[in-house]
Amino acid sequence: MMLPVPINDPNLQTFIDRLMADKLVACSSPLNAPLPGDGVHFAVNKIKVKGYEPLRCHHNCRVHKLRHQGNVIYGWNLYSGVIEGNHVYVAQHHAIWENNGQFADVTPEYDEQIRHVQSFTFLPDNRVPIGHIVTFKIPSLFIYCAGMYCWASGLSDDSRFSKDYFETIATSSDFAIQALNLSSR
Repeated sequence: MMLPVPINDPNLQTFIDRLMADKLVACSSPLNAPLPGDGVHFAVNKIKVKGYEPLRCHHNCRVHKLRHQGNVIYGWNLYSGVIEGNHVYVAQHHAIWENNGQFADVTPEYDEQIRHVQSFTFLPDNRVPIGHIVTFKIPSLFIYCAGMYCWASGLSDDSRFSKDYFETIATSSDFAIQALNLSSR
């Protein structure tokens, strides 16, 4: 089972350094310039918000910003676990909400095994732009184990794996399309 990486994990900084060093050369859009604070991890607490959907963090945060002001912070949720005897680290692209220096993860957890977890390790990284249309591209998972890394579409046998960054196509939910007045362009 993958759990949020503990803030004091002795291998966390090595994992972060490798992720932040990736040039993301196959990004479908021009990369954003890094922001102050990018690459510096911290714990962020979950808050429950009615109507928000799992795996739709980018849209949930944009809706939350419309409703409550603040900012959307893009980056990565950081997880770790043991798979087949190997300690594995995974970065999943994610967005959180910030207002007046207070951070919150407004997106419900998809994995039932960790829905009870109230604090996650988050790494701000503004480099990857996320489209704000009905069909958009999202970063794949970054996986790091024993000094090696790859990008992957998942953690199962039928997942696509690549040494180079790649994106997958996602479709906005009806909730996001309506709330954000998204277009298909």
